[in-house]
Amino acid sequence: MASPIELSRIAPVVDELASISANMSNFQSVAIMIDDVRCFLPENWETYRYPDISQLIDWAKQREFYWRIEHDIFIMKNRV
Repeated sequence: MASPIELSRIAPVVDELASISANMSNFQSVAIMIDDVRCFLPENWETYRYPDISQLIDWAKQREFYWRIEHDIFIMKNRV
């Protein structure tokens, strides 16, 4: 699997989530939508080289976000 530095170059979502984390205090309500979530599944790592979907789930859980997947989009919200 690629290192975190390689992943940030291949899949900027790693850096984007870090930026969102750093600025969460500026917002009351946050919704994040990440398309092509299939790319984060283990069976697609060799083709797409994205981080594991568990990283997205863990990020959401750590921040008490609700999350779901709809139509190949990973959706996270801090409010229902």
